[in-house]
Amino acid sequence: MSLVGRQRGTARALNSLGAVYYFEGDLAVAQKVFNEALAICRELGDKSGIANALNNMAIVVQTQGNLVEASKLYIEHAVRNGKRLIPIVVRDIKGEESPAISSFAFLHVSFVISVPSRQWEIIS
Repeated sequence: MSLVGRQRGTARALNSLGAVYYFEGDLAVAQKVFNEALAICRELGDKSGIANALNNMAIVVQTQGNLVEASKLYIEHAVRNGKRLIPIVVRDIKGEESPAISSFAFLHVSFVISVPSRQWEIIS
């Protein structure tokens, strides 16, 4: 097996290992492992691997509650996969726009519906 093949295998193994840590609830380690996988994939120019690592990192960051960072990762993931992004503006019941939720919402509208602490209105 070539060095590149071994590095790709390592990146895939790291993505799988990160998922194990995620499901075990060790988000900090999961994020670190996914970041290592992402670095290898970027070095190799492995578009599929980059997309997978970005998506996995976004899930971890979202779970940690950092919606701004999660939205950036989801957006990069979507763009790398050729998705057309449709912006959505989300306002709370007072009419105040939430840029973090808005940028996150166009990728994961179901998330907006699941936010129990506030009522949201989606304006496209």
